[in-house]
Amino acid sequence: MSAELDPSAALMTFLEIHDRQAAGAIEGLYVTGSLALGDWQSGRSDIDVVAVLAEPPDSEVTGQLATAMAMTAEQILPLRLDGPYVSWGDLVVPSMAVSRPWTLDGVWHVDGDCFQLNPVTWRSVRRCAITARGPDPATIGIYDDDNDLREFLLGNLTGYWSDVRRELVGAIGEMTAPDASLPAEVIEWSVLGVARIHVTLESGEIVSKSAAGERLLDRLDGEQRHGVELALACRDGAIATVSRADAVDAAAAMGLILADALGV
Repeated sequence: MSAELDPSAALMTFLEIHDRQAAGAIEGLYVTGSLALGDWQSGRSDIDVVAVLAEPPDSEVTGQLATAMAMTAEQILPLRLDGPYVSWGDLVVPSMAVSRPWTLDGVWHVDGDCFQLNPVTWRSVRRCAITARGPDPATIGIYDDDNDLREFLLGNLTGYWSDVRRELVGAIGEMTAPDASLPAEVIEWSVLGVARIHVTLESGEIVSKSAAGERLLDRLDGEQRHGVELALACRDGAIATVSRADAVDAAAAMGLILADALGV
């Protein structure tokens, strides 16, 4: 399809195709991410979901799900719909690296490497998901522990996000040409990604990228504030590329937020 579907139509397509190809398999479908958090960006945002089955799928059902997902992906283009297929039993125990079907950027996987099997996803489903099918998440008994969430987020900051900042600083160092620039998506992801984690560590809430940036603005000034304002403009699609000077401010903002989050 050339025109983008409405997200609700894409979700309906997902359910209709899965019900045909894997009859009775999908008992729950919960929407998380930007769509659930009121930060959907048409033309840029993916649809994040958690699909729930009665039990972990056997090889036959897994094959049916793979076919259904491939058909869904083709039907909803240019939208993308990603996430794991879990069982009800998975949701009532601590999230762990178990082998489950999942998709990311439209690529099908069946292994234990799905990043979305984590405490943030479990809290997102429990507290702020949109229910496309299935019982109210509040009645499921989803495992949600503050200490587990905090440990996961701190590990994510010291690992992945610290690496992202080093890469950003390195990329800025290579911007030697007068007209050198970075894609807006790099600044948005880097600054607002750590901002979301900061807010969750501080409050326990799962918030959108935009909401996280807005919350932190009043605490910042100078180049750090400008860096967050820049990231928010990138998120809104107001700018497509970022100059070296602006990228330096964004890196400064990311570094300050990252350091402060580790100290929360």
